Amino acid sequence: MSSRLARWLRRFLLVAPPSLAAGSAARAAAQAPARRAVASARADTATTEVLVPIATRRLPRGTVLAEGDMTVARVALHGPKASVGRLAQIGWVTRRVVLAGELLREPAVAPAPLVGAGQSVQFVFESDGIELTLEGVAMNAASLGGDVTVRLDPHRRAVGTVTGPGRVVSRDSRLRS
Repeated sequence: MSSRLARWLRRFLLVAPPSLAAGSAARAAAQAPARRAVASARADTATTEVLVPIATRRLPRGTVLAEGDMTVARVALHGPKASVGRLAQIGWVTRRVVLAGELLREPAVAPAPLVGAGQSVQFVFESDGIELTLEGVAMNAASLGGDVTVRLDPHRRAVGTVTGPGRVVSRDSRLRS
């Protein structure tokens, strides 16, 4: 084990250093106050157990997650601000290679895009009870709730939010010429 990893383990996981395991009483007495301080500081922080998705096998980039690709595991989080972020769901896509046993969370995985770049989309403009529907071409890919720029004609572009497959809605006048 590298010395850097050993220091990290001793500092954050309260693992006894190798000298203590060998029975060095003098070193144990010298380091005891420091370890008690770390232990008391650790006791003040909250520990939370959460269920998280874990990859069951190696997943190449671009894999659409299915039920057999992940399992749920219980993980303990330490600290007042401990968080695992946004967790993967079935149907999400891997953005890089994910190894077996790795936590499935953003940015390693992301929701599948509902609109692809260059895809023909239905652009809906809503304002004051009026709804205008136009055909356009998406300039970028986006998933549900993401913003996408739509080319309505060679000189007009608009920005809207993806609400479904091939459907973009704008509720304000973000038109650009």
